[in-house]
Amino acid sequence: MTKKLYLDDPYRKEFEANVIDSKENKVILDQTCFYPTSGGQPCDLGYLNGVKVLNVYKDGDEIVHLLENQIEEKYVKGIIDWGRRFENMQQHTGQHILSQSFVISFGKKAYSTSLHIGESHNKIDIFGKYTKKDIEMVENLANDIVFENRKVKCYFAEREEIKDRLRKIPEGIKKLRIVEIEGFDLTACGGTHVRNTGEIGLIKITDFIRKGEFTRLEFLCGLKALKDYRYKNYEFKNAVNLLNSQNISEEIEKIQNERKDLIKKIRRLEEDLSDYEVSEMLKNSEKIGKYKLIMKVYKDRDIESLIKKFDQEDIIVFLANKKNGYIMGFSRIKEINMGKIMREIGKFIDGSGGGSENLGKAGGKNSEGIERAFNFLRKEVKKIIS
Repeated sequence: MTKKLYLDDPYRKEFEANVIDSKENKVILDQTCFYPTSGGQPCDLGYLNGVKVLNVYKDGDEIVHLLENQIEEKYVKGIIDWGRRFENMQQHTGQHILSQSFVISFGKKAYSTSLHIGESHNKIDIFGKYTKKDIEMVENLANDIVFENRKVKCYFAEREEIKDRLRKIPEGIKKLRIVEIEGFDLTACGGTHVRNTGEIGLIKITDFIRKGEFTRLEFLCGLKALKDYRYKNYEFKNAVNLLNSQNISEEIEKIQNERKDLIKKIRRLEEDLSDYEVSEMLKNSEKIGKYKLIMKVYKDRDIESLIKKFDQEDIIVFLANKKNGYIMGFSRIKEINMGKIMREIGKFIDGSGGGSENLGKAGGKNSEGIERAFNFLRKEVKKIIS
């Protein structure tokens, strides 16, 4: 069994150990300061004999260190990434305070589950439905506990002796590791934690959404909260400079309204352009007996809305979009079955097609075949209606 040095002293940054098993770039030591991914907390990273540790995970009672390269030595010196460790300690202890703040505010029914400490933000689910006012009240209580700089103690205790005092009782474990926040919270946990709540610095709930019977919180603590504030403050100042206004919400609303008006104008212009295009195509159509044939290939055009502009009884229309590789056809002439024709056309563009008697569409991945398809269509139409 690997001795877990991080449980005795989470502030220890370096250690020495014997290699008890090594297979390729996976190493098991007799003792380690590296915390393995567990309980929603990500693993520690760092170095063993100067070789980068990429991942740390549990395998039964052992802790496996996945290295960047294989090492031959049987005795190693380990150094953990302290910045990452301390950030995770802030997040995890902060979560304990946040979870207990919900229980104190709303009772034991407001229990927490599914902790995830991520690279950029953390998540936890709290049973129940909460308003913005509720969230702010809990956040204020949590930060009061942080600013009071209460002691955080970690120790082992027998399950039967302490179970009635715990916020959450894990199943099937007789000897529990307890994390106690002085006069506030007592819970079983195997993670790494700060010594005093003041080291957390700040707890900020950044978002909350309903997830079935639970409310999912996104939150940040300490250094992560500071990084988030720096980024958002920079973005806010950028927006202020770009919009030349301190009232960002008002300016964005104004821009959105202007955008809506522009979209309406563009659509009206597109309608006018489509009407003009249709009239020009009708004027320049190819005569086949008493019918008119219109065939046009666009580099990139919304042919679907354009073909709907045609409703004449004596026309046959084929339009193609070369960028997206599809062809559309329309005709009300009873001898022309457009769906059947489009099924034939699909093979020219390495695709398929179909549709109704009057309106059809074929699409494929070979837009270079559109020219051959149009040659076939011209011959087929002349053959059908001649």
